[in-house]
Amino acid sequence: MPEFNKSDSKEMDARRTLASEFYAAVLEEDEVPLFVSDESTLYDIFAGDDQALAARCAQHYGVVISRGHFEMPFWKLLDQLQAERDREPNNQTGVDH
Repeated sequence: MPEFNKSDSKEMDARRTLASEFYAAVLEEDEVPLFVSDESTLYDIFAGDDQALAARCAQHYGVVISRGHFEMPFWKLLDQLQAERDREPNNQTGVDH
């Protein structure tokens, strides 16, 4: 039987709350991944239409994502989405209104 190495997930583990928010706000219930490694990108966890997902992100986070966002490690995207939202002058708490 082949042996599989599980990818590291310490960065994702540190962003569990941000990831849970993303899954709840942006993905459909049947799209939520079971495991996301530190190397995973949006392309690894989402198989639908890129434009539809970008629209969902824009609606929830107020951030327009592009192809480069789909190709970066997902944990880095979560950090960027949070940082962009925190920068918004109308959203000083980082909570979506």
